[in-house]
Formats: sequence, structure tokens, C-alpha cells
Amino acid sequence: MERLPSDIALKLGNETLGIPTSKIECQEYFSYDQINSCQLRPYPDGYFDKKPPMSGHQPQYEMRNDGSGLPYNNILELRADKIKNHLSVSEFEWVKVFVPLQYEELLGKGTEFLVRRIEKATGVQAKCDPYPAQNRPKRPLNKSFIEYLTKNLDWEAEKLVGYVPRDSETLLTQKP
Repeated sequence: MERLPSDIALKLGNETLGIPTSKIECQEYFSYDQINSCQLRPYPDGYFDKKPPMSGHQPQYEMRNDGSGLPYNNILELRADKIKNHLSVSEFEWVKVFVPLQYEELLGKGTEFLVRRIEKATGVQAKCDPYPAQNRPKRPLNKSFIEYLTKNLDWEAEKLVGYVPRDSETLLTQKP
């Protein structure tokens, strides 16, 4: 998505005041270089004949997490940065315990193991009932989709959260 005129005007106005884009405060606590559009509702009143689908009237596209202000080439690059960013939470001084887990693990095991880990970490007894494992049917995956992901994912980032590349033939013949 190209920058909208309202964002460009905001950038130029701040430049005249000597304020760099990294210091311009935008929606959701992002800076100008981190999100497009900077403004929550950048389109003027009456721009749309009817409300656009999804949240098209208030776009939020995250930019590369390197300060360049450039967009990601694709969603897989964004995913790799998101994985690294989420894992960096463990380094915050106020975080005492960090428990990374995969969504598939929650579905396959239920939440009891997680509740017990939290109880052990905090010393507080849970007052909730854990959810049991869910046996959900697996969606069939197209071979070309599996091959695309296998070729294009950042496997170093994926390994940080327990994913490894797998043979597409094995994935296609796996029983749900």
C-alpha cells in the first residue's frame, strides 16, 4: 500500500519541525517508520460510498522491524520478524517466566499442561478447569502450497518455535 496523502503531510509537517520519522507517534503506539497508515482513520469523510470490507478504512500494515520504513516483501518475512519479536519478551527484566508453545500443542494436549506450568512458575493454584485436547480434522494442503512454504519460510526463525521443514509427500499422506 502506498503512503496516503494524510501520512505524507504528517511526515512533511514534522520534518519542518526537525522531528524524524522515528519520533512521529502513530496508531497502536507505532512510529511512522513502523506502520502504514500512521493515522487510525486516514481517509477523509465521504471517501467510501459504503464501509469497505474488513478494516480497509483504517489500514494497519506493519513495516520491517529494522527502522527502514520499508514494507515486508511478503507475509513470511513478517512472520519471521514476529517470531523473533515475541521471543524477545523473555529478555524483558520484569518477565520472570516465559512459556513459548505452539497452538497445535494446545489443541493436541489441551490446556492442563500449561495451567500446571503456570501454577509451578507462580506458586498460585489455578481456579479454572483446563480444556481437554481437541481432535479437529486437519485441512487438506495443496502440494504446491507445502513446497512454497518449505522453500520460502525462514527456517532459522521457525526452529526457534519448534518447527522444522518436512517432506511434502509425508505431509500429504498423513492421516488427520
